[in-house]
Amino acid sequence: MRVRTSGGALAAGAVVAGVLSLVTVGDGSSPKPVTRESLQAAPLPEGGLRPMQPDPRLPSFHRDGEAPREPPGPPPPPPEPQREILEAVSSPDALVFQAVRGALTYLALFLLGHLTLRRYGVGGRWAYAGLGSVAALITVASQTPLQGWRNLIVLGNLSYFLAIPIVAGLIMGFSYRWRAGLEADGDDPAVLEATLAAAQTKVEPALVDTGDAEYFSGPVQVRTSFPVAFVAALLSSGLFGLISMAFAIPAEVQGWMASGQQMPLNKMVALAIQSQLHVILLMGLMAPLPFAALVMLGQVLLRAIGKTSYRAYLVAGATAPLLLTLLLGPVGFLLGLRAAVPMAVAMCVYRSMAGLEPKAVKEDIEVRDRRNLMDADHPRRRYSRVIKA
Repeated sequence: MRVRTSGGALAAGAVVAGVLSLVTVGDGSSPKPVTRESLQAAPLPEGGLRPMQPDPRLPSFHRDGEAPREPPGPPPPPPEPQREILEAVSSPDALVFQAVRGALTYLALFLLGHLTLRRYGVGGRWAYAGLGSVAALITVASQTPLQGWRNLIVLGNLSYFLAIPIVAGLIMGFSYRWRAGLEADGDDPAVLEATLAAAQTKVEPALVDTGDAEYFSGPVQVRTSFPVAFVAALLSSGLFGLISMAFAIPAEVQGWMASGQQMPLNKMVALAIQSQLHVILLMGLMAPLPFAALVMLGQVLLRAIGKTSYRAYLVAGATAPLLLTLLLGPVGFLLGLRAAVPMAVAMCVYRSMAGLEPKAVKEDIEVRDRRNLMDADHPRRRYSRVIKA
């Protein structure tokens, strides 16, 4: 079982890795507002100027008729040195270079691991999820400066800093395995037809082994997996949040321009993006868990009635949020309408990611009396044997 080498899936992963490194990599310090005091306390840049302060060692001058001022006392002791926090201001070119470097690093690591897994015939989903996690973690760690690691340890943000690339890498590797698919090794329809013809049986077997591949025609069902449901919910909610932002930002900028706001257009766009960040926060952090719960509920119901088609999952995803009307009334109906589209996408993504599996056979039974091995409509189940007392 070998996973295909997909250029499009590799490029998509590299782009996500570039954005991840651009957002995640830093010095590990919390953002601090720039004040006049902090500017004066900061070391002077090369060629920079600092506001002139009176020197207590120089004599003080006074007008005629005024009493001379007392010379000041000894200068106060310098403040205790604080832990140095690296503050780097990146230019646009530096940010672009950082994103490109992160994308290329992830691409090289993931491609090397992918070729290694192909060589040994490993194509499991969790193997690729682990590969993506390792590649993303190394990508972010290799660009973090040494002072940044110190700051992360001092501020206690190391676990949070490492969790982001690990989780993102899991999703990236899992998504690559889903998008690339498997190689068609040994899939020869002519060999399958010849094998069935050589069997010479009236009833075609459910499992056919051609020597190079196996084929199954028995009953199947969609796999049940909560991690797959969470990934599908995360992808659909994040995509819906980005689309909502793309439509909301121009509308907000247009509203400000119509109201006569006097500010540059780039500043309006920046403020609109900042005001719409709550959409990404809501859809990317808070929506996946309830969405995943609804996906699992829909999966259980569809599996119980034996539905495996994409149409059934699309309808189930679109109608599942509307069930909120039973709990919340009109408010639930409005929320359900807003969540119908991302839930329909999440259900279809789950159906594609989860795939099919054969239905389980009935469990073994223990027999004490072989007379019980009769059909449900057998006359013996209706008649009892008469024993002469």
